[in-house]
Amino acid sequence: MVWYFGKDGDSHKDSGTPGLLSDMQTDGFDLLSDATWKATPYTKFEANNLVWRDHPYSAYERITADPQPSDRLVESNIRYDARFEFKGDWTAIEFNDADWSATKTLGKPPTAPWNELYERPVLLAKEGAVKDYVNQSEIPAVSDGRSIICKLPRNMSVTPLLKVEAPDGYAVDMRTDLYENGGEYGVRAEYVTKAGVQEYESLGKLKGNAVIYTIPAGVKILSLQYRESTSTE
Repeated sequence: MVWYFGKDGDSHKDSGTPGLLSDMQTDGFDLLSDATWKATPYTKFEANNLVWRDHPYSAYERITADPQPSDRLVESNIRYDARFEFKGDWTAIEFNDADWSATKTLGKPPTAPWNELYERPVLLAKEGAVKDYVNQSEIPAVSDGRSIICKLPRNMSVTPLLKVEAPDGYAVDMRTDLYENGGEYGVRAEYVTKAGVQEYESLGKLKGNAVIYTIPAGVKILSLQYRESTSTE
């Protein structure tokens, strides 16, 4: 699963074209991206801030209610609507991808859009284990609609997790205590529930000393947790 930012930022120059390039060798097997691969959108199509769905699986959205992240950031807010997620495990070998489309070959480096390739100078990220918040015992079993401040051990980069039992169509907001900093906004996450017991991890990194969940009143909270992201040094 890939995330195409689709815009410039202070630390990112938009290529103008989403794509995935793979050239890996493992155990004598070559994993090369080519026209035999299949793909499907997992997001709403967007144009001029208008959104629509014309395929069955479109859980991810980057258009959220204002405020939006600072223009200095390349990341967008992530909104995930569980009512439009994949049915079944799309990573499983037996998953039926009959309605997925064949991919388009864009070119072989150093041709566009890849151009010349360079060894990555930035350390890879290391995703840690799922952990409880410092004040885990203070998290209510049922939300009363007020914000729940979940404390981290220190200022960290994390992905927030939740497990709840909720009706269909309830919106959950996730952000950190550093979301508004110096008059500019960072990134946050929104999750829209499906009916029943459900789990979700927002894959966009949030940075702060605490994760703040705002969950509609009456929703049963089965767990709120986090996963730390660090460098591999």
